[in-house]
Amino acid sequence: MRSRARLVLATESLGIAQHVLDETVGYAGRRVQFGRTIGSFQAVAHRLADLAASVELARSAVYGAAWALTAEPDALDTEIDLAVAAALAGDTAVTVAKSAVQLHGGIAITWEHWAHRYLRRANTLAALTGGARHYRTHLAALIDRRDGHDEQY
Repeated sequence: MRSRARLVLATESLGIAQHVLDETVGYAGRRVQFGRTIGSFQAVAHRLADLAASVELARSAVYGAAWALTAEPDALDTEIDLAVAAALAGDTAVTVAKSAVQLHGGIAITWEHWAHRYLRRANTLAALTGGARHYRTHLAALIDRRDGHDEQY
């Protein structure tokens, strides 16, 4: 049950990241500054491209963990895949939401703006699960167990 819960939370984090990225790309294509859409500026376009790459990496990890959970639910490698997916998806959700607030400018700082609500949601998920740091620590312990190093550091 714990493994399925980790997958659900990683999937929710991935969904947050994807939705926020989609809305931010749309905003960058509509918002005009200095006579051009802000998405046409190189700094904004590169930042959005980096965020898109992060979301795709997290998606691959989550899909891989979901497949592993259905194929071999009790395997140690499945737990490793779940820890990787949870760490990547959680980090990505927070990073994309923070970037969305910055790319939307002053309006997104307000509590009522959708980008700020998604940032709070991503941070809440991280706080409830222990965040990516917790999953990385768990991942290190799982890899040590897989490799036969059960000593505590």
